[in-house]
Amino acid sequence: MAFDWGETYFYGVADSGNVLPGHLLTTSASGPAWLSGGTVGPEGSVLCTVLFLIVWALCARWLREVKYPTAVAATGNP
Repeated sequence: MAFDWGETYFYGVADSGNVLPGHLLTTSASGPAWLSGGTVGPEGSVLCTVLFLIVWALCARWLREVKYPTAVAATGNP
């Protein structure tokens, strides 16, 4: 939600192809669409996809040992 709010109302870039009025900054995309996202917005760029994959890999590695509690541990009975 914060990512979409930042795109739409703070930076004023397209969010999923929609540019809404009432934004703080006026920005424009320049460069090839595969880098800037073009008319779709930043989430349509290859750079954003790579960033999401890096964050996912870091979280998967960092939280590798996190396990769900077993039924025995949840009830408190041995």
